[in-house]
Amino acid sequence: MCYFSSFVVFPGNRRVLPLNAGVIVLISVTLEWSDYSIYGKCLHIYNDVAELYVSSEFGPRVLHYSLKGQPNTFYTNEGMNYIQKGPEFDNTFYPGAYWNVYGGNRLWKSPHFKQTNYYPDHDAVDVEVLNDGAIFRCKPQIFNNVQHTVEIHLAENSSEVSMRYEIKNVSDEQKKIACWALSVCDIGGVSIFPQPQTRLGVLPNRHISLWDYSDMRDERVYWGGKYVALLGDPNASSPIKIGINNVDGWACYLNKGFCFVLRYEHVEGGEYTDFGVSYESYANPYFLELESMSPTKELSYGESVTHAESWELFTYSKALDYKDESQVDLFVERYIKKG
Repeated sequence: MCYFSSFVVFPGNRRVLPLNAGVIVLISVTLEWSDYSIYGKCLHIYNDVAELYVSSEFGPRVLHYSLKGQPNTFYTNEGMNYIQKGPEFDNTFYPGAYWNVYGGNRLWKSPHFKQTNYYPDHDAVDVEVLNDGAIFRCKPQIFNNVQHTVEIHLAENSSEVSMRYEIKNVSDEQKKIACWALSVCDIGGVSIFPQPQTRLGVLPNRHISLWDYSDMRDERVYWGGKYVALLGDPNASSPIKIGINNVDGWACYLNKGFCFVLRYEHVEGGEYTDFGVSYESYANPYFLELESMSPTKELSYGESVTHAESWELFTYSKALDYKDESQVDLFVERYIKKG
């Protein structure tokens, strides 16, 4: 193993790790440049418990998140099964432009507009290495006039990951947008997320948003009294998407003996897009997405909107009957709620 000391030091003990560097060990977190699958040079961030691979030649995407040496929680698009292209991409961006989901975790802006969200983010990313992770800064996006930044920290001795997302307005035009974080999980599992339980008497206590391709009769969805469960079915013939004002600020995905937990802060009184929902889940035959959002914010030139998530991953091989909410209650109390 090689250790490197020739780094540019920034305030806050931040360092830039050159692409030709081998391995750097800081605290109990190791950072190493490594090729990952077909995706070129990635930053491998790992400890004794968990590991991530984050792209530097496009995106960025957190392409891989797993317990050390275990299967990837996320879907990756090696087969180019999910891309967007056509005349509108040629006319908006450049001839031959296309969008590739790539897979893993990504940052988008909300509200959703096909012409702007499916941005061909194939440019290399600036990477600034920290003691326990890194900051990934994209080039400003042409046409959209925003700049994305993703900051990642891995805990020293657990699978916990802290994600910070930022979108900056780099134009003179006023923008009202939100951060939208999407974690694209491998197909075959079940996502569970809570419904609001606040007692408001004669007033409604939840927003549920459905997209035009979503069918409430879809057998992939279980509408419980306290939770919603969405199955990732590789044989499904159509996509489905559900949004909710997830006031508890968590969702989980159980697949292949592992449980991925996503946590974020739902801001009471915040202005959310898509009819007031802070969480959405989307599924098609290839993957299932866990998506959280910040409230919208008015941005002048140079101003940013930010959002944060925390992740956790652990083994869970027991059978969980997601239609039995007493079982789900016990699972949530033991594994999801903290403090």
